Amino acid sequence: MTLRQFDHGYWYATELRSLAARLGLPGGRKDRVDKAVRAYRRRSGARCRRNRWRERQVESGRRITGRDVVRSSTSPPPCAKVPVGRYIDFLADHPKNERNATHAMARGARHEAKELDAEKSSVGRKHAQRRGPRKRRPG
Repeated sequence: MTLRQFDHGYWYATELRSLAARLGLPGGRKDRVDKAVRAYRRRSGARCRRNRWRERQVESGRRITGRDVVRSSTSPPPCAKVPVGRYIDFLADHPKNERNATHAMARGARHEAKELDAEKSSVGRKHAQRRGPRKRRPG
């Protein structure tokens, strides 16, 4: 179960307590168990990233020192950004992909991107412009 699934579901106290017991977390009142499970789910994601980092280091034949482990835990590798067509993400990414971009230019570019048959991102808009003016299909 993902954190999103956990957040969007309703859980009875008995279900939460049994989940906490399986995860090795303390039981108790429903609100406290809920917080403990949420915290565990968030930590486990960071732990998976560190474990994957360690596995890659070992596979490449690199010897891992204690200093490397501390560095990896204090600054975990960034997660890959999932491309979504949200307005706020487009405005945040636009200045990274355009020189001297203003907020007004980003809003205009977003309006253009909505009309294109391409990914609704600043990068998708650039690719579509290079490819030629193909408008979005109706329907």
